[in-house]
Amino acid sequence: MASSYERYESSDLWGQEIPAEKNRPKESQGIISPSRVSEWVHLEAFHTPGRYPKDKEMATLISAQLEQIGIKAPVEVFEWAAYTSRVNNRDYSMVILGWGNTTGHADVFLHPQFHSSQMKSTLNPANYANPEVDSLLEKARKTTNQDIQREAYHKVLDILQDQTPVIPLCHPMQIFALRGNVKGFVSVPTEVIVLDKVYLE
Repeated sequence: MASSYERYESSDLWGQEIPAEKNRPKESQGIISPSRVSEWVHLEAFHTPGRYPKDKEMATLISAQLEQIGIKAPVEVFEWAAYTSRVNNRDYSMVILGWGNTTGHADVFLHPQFHSSQMKSTLNPANYANPEVDSLLEKARKTTNQDIQREAYHKVLDILQDQTPVIPLCHPMQIFALRGNVKGFVSVPTEVIVLDKVYLE
């Protein structure tokens, strides 16, 4: 299961609430000139089957929404090894990817995906480069003051929301079933199961 997701970072993990953008195909047609549409007519939307929640359905929906404004983006499916090879070599027009924050700190999410230094690696799949974002992420890394970090990360999130190098789609919902005698279990939004305080009655 997954819930819709309009933020780059969960509000539980240093993020902030940002109003969702609505799909406005008519306004998009007014922004994109016919000449630009012709340049993008051969986009492909890549996904790998079953790796992410509803990945096939999301890829199909994105393709259909682009077609509403005159952009043809047929969906292509690859098994995982071929998929990651294409991603690592930047051989794609559009791609569905996921990212888990295993520590709960914003740096683990933002730096690998949006710092320009990561363009030389297999990270930063959008090839995003912004000197202001680089500076803010570096500033947050150089201090242990959480107020300074939070201010820097919120500025980064505002910039990303405005420039949209990637589009957040959904956030997986973690569902746990416990026996009645299992106590102390707390679900955390990091895709990590924490058992240090769990005990049996």
